[in-house]
Amino acid sequence: MKSALDVVMAWQLRNPGNTSAEGAIEEVQNSKMHGELTANLVNHLLRLTIRPLFSKSQHPAVTAQGRKVTTKVLPRRFDLEESEEVTKPWKHKESHAINLLHWVVQSLDEQMVGHNWPLLVPPILSITDDPDIRFKTQGCSMVEKLLNVAPPSLIVKTGLGQVFEEALMPCFGYLPTLTPEEESIPLLSAVYPALVALSESACTPTQNTRTTLEDLKEQRISFLDTIMRRGILAAYSHCPERVKIVEVLLENLVVLLNELGIESVKHLKYLFIMLNDVLGNSFSMAYPPILLSAVKAMQAVILNGWPRMVANRAEVLKGLTICWLQIHEINADSQGLKEVKKEIVTTVQMLRTVVKDDCDFDADCTALVEADDRLLGLLNPTA
Repeated sequence: MKSALDVVMAWQLRNPGNTSAEGAIEEVQNSKMHGELTANLVNHLLRLTIRPLFSKSQHPAVTAQGRKVTTKVLPRRFDLEESEEVTKPWKHKESHAINLLHWVVQSLDEQMVGHNWPLLVPPILSITDDPDIRFKTQGCSMVEKLLNVAPPSLIVKTGLGQVFEEALMPCFGYLPTLTPEEESIPLLSAVYPALVALSESACTPTQNTRTTLEDLKEQRISFLDTIMRRGILAAYSHCPERVKIVEVLLENLVVLLNELGIESVKHLKYLFIMLNDVLGNSFSMAYPPILLSAVKAMQAVILNGWPRMVANRAEVLKGLTICWLQIHEINADSQGLKEVKKEIVTTVQMLRTVVKDDCDFDADCTALVEADDRLLGLLNPTA
């Protein structure tokens, strides 16, 4: 602390009449040595506090050097008398270690990650693999923060991309009714960003990689396709009646669609089934946020798969018009449903802009308005 005390002393001499601690703290935070202080404290906590607490729950797929285990290793002898309080003290008496590790991960920069990699990966993976969903959720959050700041070359060099994937992918299976909804939602909200960050880190070209840029791109697309199938479509088919779960799926669907870009068209058939199911469900009227999320997802579908919208314009209009008519039927004046109607109008305008040069979209709108004049405010063929 000597360097920090020197900064505080110098500040006090310049401000002899100021007795507030905030000014001195701000001076330390703004000083050049603040980064060095943080780095030293991070290393100190990882070595002397966190590592000993995780020594008996070492992740079997990671070596002491923070690399993927490539040889067969005999499992650690299991003592029947060993309780979880002994093997995982960080879950019980020493639970403060989780908060410390959160602070460490939030304080990392690229250089600190490189210096402390063997000390960071084992505890984070141990938390992510823990069967307790509360800890698993925290582990996913820490994985995301770690991958966002770690240099991609480190993921490639250590071969840990597959290890992270094997730790994160099973989280998609923690769904109701086996998993309580209040535990499933935070876990899903944490695992999607972690997997997207992993797709970027594991498939980013590095200086020494022998894989071509095109191959890396294909690998990332394949990985994102897996997340789409297992994390969005399969999860929705498992519990379509859980509106808050579906809302999380739809919010992360938008992120995935934007990451996939034009490659998302391979999923259009199943995406339209899901989105039109949500938009056409009369029970969704009672929870406008899920409708808003579905409309936003439809906008992302149009934005990223626009070359295929001419052939699929009927599917887009199907969900939007049914939702519009249901809102009109209940004559709701809630702010949430007004926002939904506004976004539906925007979505139709997006579709019109995309397809107007390749088909007679106004003729389609005219036919629909003739069938039900309540659609005039939405489709307006003269717009």
